[in-house]
Amino acid sequence: MRELKIGEQIWTTDNLDVSTYRNGDIIPNVEDAEEWKNLKTGAWCYFENNIDNNLTFGKLYNYYAIIDQRGLAPEGYRIPQHYEWLLLQKFGSRLKSRNDWNEEKGLGLHFIFNVPFNAKPGGYRDDYGRFLYKNEAIGWWASADSADKNQNNIAHWLYRNDSQLGWKPFFKNDGFYVRCLKETYK
Repeated sequence: MRELKIGEQIWTTDNLDVSTYRNGDIIPNVEDAEEWKNLKTGAWCYFENNIDNNLTFGKLYNYYAIIDQRGLAPEGYRIPQHYEWLLLQKFGSRLKSRNDWNEEKGLGLHFIFNVPFNAKPGGYRDDYGRFLYKNEAIGWWASADSADKNQNNIAHWLYRNDSQLGWKPFFKNDGFYVRCLKETYK
């Protein structure tokens, strides 16, 4: 996995692209909208169910995959919690697009001091199974903080016209991308 050190954190620079949990169990690829909205277990999909979107954006996961005890992040990594996304935001204060967000130009968000974070506007899948906001926004899940039940189901996102990283709770059947933090031991 490609990595980038920002402050004391080591982030992956690409969205997660796995189809098994850490223990090797398969995570189902759910394309059907009706099935997606009724899920109570982990699942993933490509944006618009188009495998070509995987190369650019990675996979979308529902929140059930994030909280599954088998672990979504590969060995040596974990899914960042809400406060870790807030720490990331502090290092750039603002994230900005180096180029316009469209398919004809190079995509990527960078901190104002030009450290590549490689965010691309891959949209998301809502809890009804619809695909929305391609080339307009990108969102990533935060992992559950077992100590604070009010900080679960949170996703962080960027919109085309807003360089600030936003966040709020979403439904467990929404589909967002995942970035990982490297486990560090001192």
